[in-house]
Amino acid sequence: MLRDILSGKAPATLIKRANSMLKYIEKLREAKVRIMAAVGAARGVVQGSWVRTWWGVRRQRGEHFVLKQSDTFTVGQHAILHGVLHDRTELFWERMVSGAALVAVYTRSRWMDIQHTDDVGMDPDPNDPVFVELKIKEFKTKKANAWRGGIMAAVGPALGVVQGNWVRTWWELRQQLGDQFGSGVPLMPAPDGEGSATVRPLSTAEFSKWVKMILGRNGGLPEDCRISSHSCKATLLYFAQFPGEVWCFNT
Repeated sequence: MLRDILSGKAPATLIKRANSMLKYIEKLREAKVRIMAAVGAARGVVQGSWVRTWWGVRRQRGEHFVLKQSDTFTVGQHAILHGVLHDRTELFWERMVSGAALVAVYTRSRWMDIQHTDDVGMDPDPNDPVFVELKIKEFKTKKANAWRGGIMAAVGPALGVVQGNWVRTWWELRQQLGDQFGSGVPLMPAPDGEGSATVRPLSTAEFSKWVKMILGRNGGLPEDCRISSHSCKATLLYFAQFPGEVWCFNT
């Protein structure tokens, strides 16, 4: 059972699944459900079959299931991240986090996927890029048939929702940390207590808190806002789905 649920998953995914199972089993223990039944139910939750049964019971009771998801970034929040990245008076790591967030958003990537970048390409000219391309060997869906044994390319435009080539600015900053990828060096390293880069990637939780801090300090974090690392991948897909509501380029 554990092999079915946990084998072949990324470390961050393993932690999330294990923590979710433990929390669920603890709730069932509090309700005095026998532990073996709890384990079986937890397996059903992960595999999806029990979810359908539970959903049917919930509907019979007239209750509505509300799926809690991360919010997507708004155009205004994008503008804040662009502004921090381009502002040379801002702290180096604030600019780095803002730039890395834009990389994830514009390439429509999972945060931990881009941390495993093996190479970064600037098309057509490193000094005046139109697109940025990340080549990633380790990613969440690597074992899917469509990707098996291959490299995932994540491509994003250098023109964003505000004026200025954000890719060029971000790349100039990133090169100050060294650009040797493919040997365990993350795209967005976590700084140590003295402000020096480490070989440890900035985690999803750290990224979420840092971005919220940047947005909040610049008046871009509403009280009920649920921004997280998951917001990066979903934002442009949402913009494409509702272009008349949220999406525009300032050219």
